[in-house]
Amino acid sequence: MTESEAAAAFEEFMAERTAARDRLHELLAEQGLDPSQVLDDSLASLRVVQEALCPMLRLRSGPRTRPTEGPTWARYDIPPRVDLASSWIIDAAVSYFSDVLLSAVPGTEWRLGGGRTRESLYRNRPLLVKGHNYLFPAGVVVADMEQRAFALDDFDPDLSKSGARMVDDLAQLAEELPQICGNEVAVRPLESGEHDLRVEFDPDLVYEVRFILTEVMRRLRKEPGVVDARWKGNRILVSAPTWAAEQMKAWWVTELEREFAGPI
Repeated sequence: MTESEAAAAFEEFMAERTAARDRLHELLAEQGLDPSQVLDDSLASLRVVQEALCPMLRLRSGPRTRPTEGPTWARYDIPPRVDLASSWIIDAAVSYFSDVLLSAVPGTEWRLGGGRTRESLYRNRPLLVKGHNYLFPAGVVVADMEQRAFALDDFDPDLSKSGARMVDDLAQLAEELPQICGNEVAVRPLESGEHDLRVEFDPDLVYEVRFILTEVMRRLRKEPGVVDARWKGNRILVSAPTWAAEQMKAWWVTELEREFAGPI
């Protein structure tokens, strides 16, 4: 997808939100629920919406391929397991889930994935953004709804719990990242093997933003004197005979500070 195509798809996704909210009101009414009572923007209400909508979902026949009809996320991002009518039902949940996050974390906004997300799974996708953090709500809702409806995995997905995790990420991680990148990077020299240095990160940092660390690592490979850099577990091994450990740490701190200070 080109940047212009992605921008057009993002505008289409945003234009679909009003109809999706109206659809959710109709679907809940069909189940005998009062939308004005259920849709209070609370995390608990996400579970109620999930329980009401999941029995309506139907699996699609044939292979799981990207459809030519349906919500924007189905046509461009996530080929659904469900049929066309069910994908519109899930889209109603996507909109409400997003509304709850927007309400719970002031300052959160919709934005098209780009910039530092260019080489990540989030590129060209509609994201909720707060500060330096960003999330792809459609991916969470589609997975939770399909797994709940069809018991695709052993665990019992709960939209309210998923929402709580994402609210925590949006509200807290963005404030913590600028401190993390300076304080929780360590570089240690290696005495043997094909690599000279080992770059270590706090495990929480790797868990939250591994895709950013990978993007920075790709840039490191292009630096003069760097022969190789690759992940091993939660560490990055670097072959750079002319680099000192202090120099390597300073490079990572500078690059990470720039990442977390830059736009999505």
